[in-house]
Amino acid sequence: MLKFIDVSTHKFGHRADGQPPRLLIIHSTDMPTDTSLEMLTRNPREVSVHYMICPKGMVYRMVGEDKRAWHAGKSYWRGASDINSASIGIELVWPADREASEDEIPGPFPQPQMDALLELAQGICTRWNIKPEDVLAHSDIAPGRKRDPGPRFDWKQLAAAGLAWLPARPYPMPPTGDITLLLARYGYDVKDEEAALRAFQMHFRPAMVNGIADSETRSLIQALLLKTGR
Repeated sequence: MLKFIDVSTHKFGHRADGQPPRLLIIHSTDMPTDTSLEMLTRNPREVSVHYMICPKGMVYRMVGEDKRAWHAGKSYWRGASDINSASIGIELVWPADREASEDEIPGPFPQPQMDALLELAQGICTRWNIKPEDVLAHSDIAPGRKRDPGPRFDWKQLAAAGLAWLPARPYPMPPTGDITLLLARYGYDVKDEEAALRAFQMHFRPAMVNGIADSETRSLIQALLLKTGR
């Protein structure tokens, strides 16, 4: 059972047009719990989130799910640019509950933290009817600008719980042509093709994130397009 700690903040607003959340965005901080709490609840910077999970699995509840937290920043997904109005955000505190060093890759995330995320995400997705294809990384909605939760985040656990989609082998034949058109069809901002490719690979092929439109990457995006009917 989840253990919640309620932390009040005034750093939120109302969702545009009263829309319900349809996306769930997974983030990770680069700082320990106390510093993250200060930043997300009391610091004057316009950044906040609905939930934060520490490495031991404790869940901090800060903004109501019906409210617009300020976690996505400048972002885009499937034609929408006000992702804060369309989403719920969950922050994972940096593993080992410490400050990250410069250019350090986040993860792997400890199992108590992942267990809490799975339970929390299951409840959110059930309450708001969020589809597995709409559970995303911060890097998915902000390619090049954000890298969290990074290639060490275990999407397989979310997929096994029915909370995310990962293509299964055998993959379809790789399509030819401009891969940016395929990435755009799935939902990515493709103004920077390499950044979009890297964001896609961090999520769907984390073992090799190279920003190259190779045949495996093409097959993976094709599998997702076929799965989602996009």
